[in-house]
Amino acid sequence: MVFMATRAVDLEGVPEDQARAIEEQVRYWRAQAAKTAKPPVELPRWKGGVIGRLTREEIYDDDE
Repeated sequence: MVFMATRAVDLEGVPEDQARAIEEQVRYWRAQAAKTAKPPVELPRWKGGVIGRLTREEIYDDDE
């Protein structure tokens, strides 16, 4: 499912035929986005517990 923010575009002063063309173009883009939307990737999960402990020095190569 794709969630898009609802936004409004001010078309005041734009001729009606051009405003309708813009509306049709937006409908087309939304339909294309819906067709090409990919399901979210499921990340692997570890079902076990803690195996050991790591220190910052072991994780990062800090020479300070």
